[in-house]
Amino acid sequence: MVHVGGPGRRQRAHPLADGPARPALRDRVGTGARAPAAVATAAAILRFRLYDIDRVVSRTIGYAIVTGILGATFVSIVLLAQVFVEPLIQQVTEIGTPAVAASTLVVAALFQPLRLRVQAIVDRRFDRTRVDRDRSIVRLGVRLRDGVELDAIRADVLSTIGTTVRPANVTIWLRHDGSRTREA
Repeated sequence: MVHVGGPGRRQRAHPLADGPARPALRDRVGTGARAPAAVATAAAILRFRLYDIDRVVSRTIGYAIVTGILGATFVSIVLLAQVFVEPLIQQVTEIGTPAVAASTLVVAALFQPLRLRVQAIVDRRFDRTRVDRDRSIVRLGVRLRDGVELDAIRADVLSTIGTTVRPANVTIWLRHDGSRTREA
């Protein structure tokens, strides 16, 4: 017990408070409490491929932009609703309740579509090679759908694979009249 304040007031000392034997106990508990957080962080980094720094930066920027836009939307709706709607509603006991509820619903409805759009814009800006790769695959699909000449299709496939994947070599197996032949 520690004597605090006036007469008769006592307060129990916290077991991790500073004292002669307390620092060792505090250090052991602190290390034990940090270990699960470190393991959970490492598991998240490996599971969600966060070791790729470009991915971390792009996601951070995406979520920062989404947070800013949704925060501004929330505040705007609350302020506008308090100015225009609440003078008309006299039964409301707490000022701001309908405005906060409405803005919360709007922001909740906007979150996922806004996040997807912003993340696509950020990904296009940061991960240009992947976006170009995806576009060239789509263009190849369009050309394959319209193409009928085998040599032109083979050339398109080889050029698309060469520019997107950049392998050491490419081999295409074509089937002629029931037998397989190999072309490079």
